[in-house]
Amino acid sequence: MERYINDDELIYMARCGSQAAEEILYQRYYRLVKRWIKPFCYHRIESWDDEDYLQFAMMMFSTIMDSYRIDQKTSLKTFMKQSLIRRILSLIRVGKDEALATSQLPVSLDCFIGDDERMRFEEIVGDPLKRDYPDLVLRIKETETCYDSEVYKRTSLREREVMAYKKAGYDEKEIANRLDISIKSVYNAVYRYHQKMLAIDELK
Repeated sequence: MERYINDDELIYMARCGSQAAEEILYQRYYRLVKRWIKPFCYHRIESWDDEDYLQFAMMMFSTIMDSYRIDQKTSLKTFMKQSLIRRILSLIRVGKDEALATSQLPVSLDCFIGDDERMRFEEIVGDPLKRDYPDLVLRIKETETCYDSEVYKRTSLREREVMAYKKAGYDEKEIANRLDISIKSVYNAVYRYHQKMLAIDELK
């Protein structure tokens, strides 16, 4: 694996199912990501600290990597940095809006979350002496759900089918055979999908 020093080669191998390639990319970018997000960590969202921001950024790493395309005339490093900063800024903006909207409203831990009365606030408030953050997990889950929902609204069934096969490691010819479409249609679907991902990131 050591001979694969190029990011594009590692991306290709990761999309073909290589966990080792994905791990190399993860380790290669860990310190870079930490440096990129450091200027934004002074924005405190509830009780978040630097490690919470880093955890959020690294959870977004795979999603952004899947959206990267070699033919976009930009490096993975540039694409990753821009996409991560957009998502961090979006998270900060949402957090500030929520804090402003709820700053004057006292909330009892005994209150239910939502209208379905299945969970109380006390069930998601973490113990400050522990290093687990249920509030962080909940916020990340909500962010991913919103993002996935936007992806689903903007992409067609064909584009999602093609990308599902791509992420499973199939090449364009195999995808064309499985879906009974031309290779050109596969390339077009992949291109449209990634253009829509870029548009979503711009909105963020």
